[in-house]
Amino acid sequence: MVLMTLLRDVQQEFSTKVTVAHYDHGWRANSEQDAIFVMEESARMGFSCVLGRPEAPPTDAKKTETNARTQRYQFLLETAREHRCDSVLTAHTADDQVETVLHNILRGTGMAGLAGMNGSRPLDKGVQLIRPLLDVSRNEIDDYAEQNMVPFREDSTNDSLKYTRNLIRHEVLRWLESKGFGTTRDSILRLSRQADEVQETLVWVVNELLDRALLSSSIETIELSCEALETLPRHLVREVFVEVWRKQGWPRQQMGFSEWDRLAELVHTSDRFHVSGRIDCRQKRGKILLERESG
Repeated sequence: MVLMTLLRDVQQEFSTKVTVAHYDHGWRANSEQDAIFVMEESARMGFSCVLGRPEAPPTDAKKTETNARTQRYQFLLETAREHRCDSVLTAHTADDQVETVLHNILRGTGMAGLAGMNGSRPLDKGVQLIRPLLDVSRNEIDDYAEQNMVPFREDSTNDSLKYTRNLIRHEVLRWLESKGFGTTRDSILRLSRQADEVQETLVWVVNELLDRALLSSSIETIELSCEALETLPRHLVREVFVEVWRKQGWPRQQMGFSEWDRLAELVHTSDRFHVSGRIDCRQKRGKILLERESG
C-alpha cells in the first residue's frame, strides 16, 4: 500500500501508466477480502487492478513458500506482458533482504546468496523486476504509513511459524537481538552489499570462463567442455553452472551447495542425474550435457 501511494504521486508527475497486480493464493479464509480491499484502493487511486487466483484450491502439500513464489511471479510476468508493462515493482524492504540472506545461509549458499535480492534484475525478456524499497526498513515503512494515513491490512500468515521466513523473522532475529546483538540486521545488510560487489566481479570472470567452455546452446540444452573447466578452482566451476542456470532461466530455488557441487564433479567423473526443474545432467567423453526435459 505504501508502494502504491508512492506510485500514485509518480504517475501524476510523470504520466506513468501503473497497473496493480494482486495474487490471491487462497490460503486464508479472509484472503478474498484482501483482494477486494486492493481493488477498491486501486480504484480510489486511479489505477487499474488485475487479480489472480490458482485454478484450483491448493492442497496442504502445495502450500509451500517456493510454490507460492513461483505462482506469484508467473502471474506478475503474465500480467506485465498482457498490459505491455516493461517493469514489475515489488515492495520488498531491507528487513526482507535480511531474512532472505539468513534463509540462503541456512539452505547452503554461495556468494550470490549472500548478496540476497537484487535491487533490479530481468524478470524475462523485455520485463525488468525492480525493488525500489529494498533499502528502506520495515519501521520506516510503518512510520510512513502512519504519518500519511495509508490504509492497509495485515496478512495473518505472517505470524505462522510453519513458514521458514516467519521463523527467521520472529524467532531467530529476535533471539539474536535479545542476546545483545542489536546490530544484527545492519551487519547482515552490510555483508549483503559487500557480497553484491564481489558477486559483480565474479560474474564478469565467470562469464569469460563460460564463453570458453560453451560448445553449444539452445533454449533447453547446454553443452560444455570438460577440458576448459578441469583446471579451474572448484568454486569457480560451481559458479559457472550457476551462471548457466541464470542465463537459461532455469529454477534455482531448490538448488543448494550440494547440487552445485555435484554439477562441478561432472567435470571429472562420468555420471548422470537430475536436479530440480527436470534438468538432466550428464558427462560423457569429455562433454557435459545439461538438458531441460519437457512435460
